[in-house]
Amino acid sequence: MDLHDQGLKDNSKAMYEAKFLRSIRHANSGGSVFVCGRVSAEMYKKCVYRVDIKLDQLGVVEECQCECAAGMGPEPYCKHVGLVLYALTKAKDGIITKETRTQTLQTFHQAKKYNGSPVKIKNMIFHSSNSPMVNLKEYDPRPEDLHNIPGYKDYFRSIWLNSSVTSPAICQLYSPANVYGINNDHDYLIASPKELFLQNISVTKVTEEERIKVELRSRDYKTNDALDNLSSVQFEPQIKT
Repeated sequence: MDLHDQGLKDNSKAMYEAKFLRSIRHANSGGSVFVCGRVSAEMYKKCVYRVDIKLDQLGVVEECQCECAAGMGPEPYCKHVGLVLYALTKAKDGIITKETRTQTLQTFHQAKKYNGSPVKIKNMIFHSSNSPMVNLKEYDPRPEDLHNIPGYKDYFRSIWLNSSVTSPAICQLYSPANVYGINNDHDYLIASPKELFLQNISVTKVTEEERIKVELRSRDYKTNDALDNLSSVQFEPQIKT
């Protein structure tokens, strides 16, 4: 390829791995090797190009041609020619060609993979009203005395909310609580829950005695820090001469 200022392109390798090569054969004559390959067109499904390559005894490409528009002439280089040349380098391991219809077993009797999402039985549509599956829409495995108990949903929700298990899987079925709506729900209190919490930790309501205690405590801390700094300093005696 270097003799013709050409190199192997990436799309030639990609087409070979995608099994665009239909067939390949070779013949020796007069000290030269003639290679004939059939390559499927990338843009047209039913179109097949014929590639002819002439090699010398050392494997140097002397001539090549392809039936595509880019492969006309004695020294063309198109992706189909590159594909056949790349396939020749895989001859030791086995050249990969396009599979025939009889290479793979028929699969029309096998079940296809279902990619849809599960559907609840109550949302299923049955074409026949006589189907035994119709009765499953209203089926409830619980005893009759436990059907539609008033307040059961709230009772069940309070059970897992007060459970000691952290983040149970059932909590994914419920929306998170509205933190901003708590103040409006508990309007019977003297103050809002937020204000009561701030008063409890002495943030919004601080007495004069508590203020003095905080100042004295902070003053003692500063004094203790100063004493610790002084104790860490080493004084060296100064001798006058």
